[in-house]
Amino acid sequence: MKNNHLLTRKGFSFIELFSVIIIISILAISAYPLINSRAGSSLHGAIEVIKSDIRLTQIKAMTRGASGSVVFTSGASDYRYDDDGSIWLSRNLANISSGVTIINDATITFNSLGELAASSSASSVTVSSDGVSRTLTLEPYTGKVKE
Repeated sequence: MKNNHLLTRKGFSFIELFSVIIIISILAISAYPLINSRAGSSLHGAIEVIKSDIRLTQIKAMTRGASGSVVFTSGASDYRYDDDGSIWLSRNLANISSGVTIINDATITFNSLGELAASSSASSVTVSSDGVSRTLTLEPYTGKVKE
């Protein structure tokens, strides 16, 4: 004989619905910080690119045995850096995120030893995105970039 009770049952029980709601709530709570932190990730990406270009300029200055510079302009989303002494490359931070801007004017120059040159107009650069700012500071002798 067939069990007619199983064939006529329609819908979900209260326990099943409650379990699904609890699981969805736990997933939503765990995903919220990841979704909410996306604004900071664009600034983090821009900072990492700037650090990389500053380090590249320093290494090229030491390799060539000549000075190399990175030039930042206040209010802009792009900056220039010295590629080989005569060619300037431009990096547009808007390609990373449209809200990233440079806060202060700065020219960072490295001498042939990779030290921060006396001709540098600044030893720090401030970058902003979505109301959050971060400042990069260079060590005088080593040229190491710190946040």
